Amino acid sequence: MSATLNTPRLEQLRKLHEADPSDADVCYMIAQELGKADEHAQAIEWYDICLAADDTYCYAYFFKAIAQRNLDLTDEAIETIRAGLPIAEQSGHPKAFAELSQLLDEISG
Repeated sequence: MSATLNTPRLEQLRKLHEADPSDADVCYMIAQELGKADEHAQAIEWYDICLAADDTYCYAYFFKAIAQRNLDLTDEAIETIRAGLPIAEQSGHPKAFAELSQLLDEISG
């Protein structure tokens, strides 16, 4: 996946990703940079890459759902949150679990 947005930070992160494509942290950071630039569709792709590398990356679920919500993909956002909630609970991340729960309440309203 290659982002169309080109910033020095993204360029550096892309190089890190090329060096180690299995590094979930780098994939997450690329997604975050794209999200900050309102490139939500691309961010979702990178959150998916992050989760493929590490399906226990709780905040990837959280921010992927936010990106989906920003694209008016409400059903997909709810599905992402519901996938992330048990992961956060089982992996012992109570803060992530609480934030995912709160986001679910906001979205499903």
